[in-house]
Amino acid sequence: MAVTFALFGGSGATGQEIIAQAIERGIAIRGLVHTKNSLKIQSSLITEIQGSFDDSRVLEQTPQGTKAVIIAIGVA
Repeated sequence: MAVTFALFGGSGATGQEIIAQAIERGIAIRGLVHTKNSLKIQSSLITEIQGSFDDSRVLEQTPQGTKAVIIAIGVA
C-alpha cells in the first residue's frame, strides 16, 4: 500500500506539480476539489474528494488515513 498525502489546492499549477511528483514516486494523493474530475492528471493513486473549503465535513474527510497534509492554495 502506498503512502498517502492529503492535498488542498491540487487544481492549480503548483498543485498539479505536487501531484505529478507524488505519482512519480508512488505516493497516493487525497485531493479536495471543487469540481469532480478537475485535476489534469489522472491516476489510480489519486482520490478526488469533491467539496468546498466552507464544508467542515470534507475538510475533516480529506486528510483521513494520510501521513501528511500539503496546502497549495493561491490567489485565483
